[in-house]
Amino acid sequence: MAGFLLERRNAAARLDDGRLLLKGEWTSLLLVVVIFATRYASAVIAHIDPATAAGDSFHFVVAL
Repeated sequence: MAGFLLERRNAAARLDDGRLLLKGEWTSLLLVVVIFATRYASAVIAHIDPATAAGDSFHFVVAL
């Protein structure tokens, strides 16, 4: 319900061929992909080498 209430008007449009066009921005998409890739890589490193994942430098790089 909150998503429906906060949605921008005209955020979605139906194209002539029946497809749905969702308006957005590339910055948000890129940020989500970077966050996903960072979390995935840090989980893989933590699983393969827990000693590296426990170090302060690793936490600094992931936070950066």
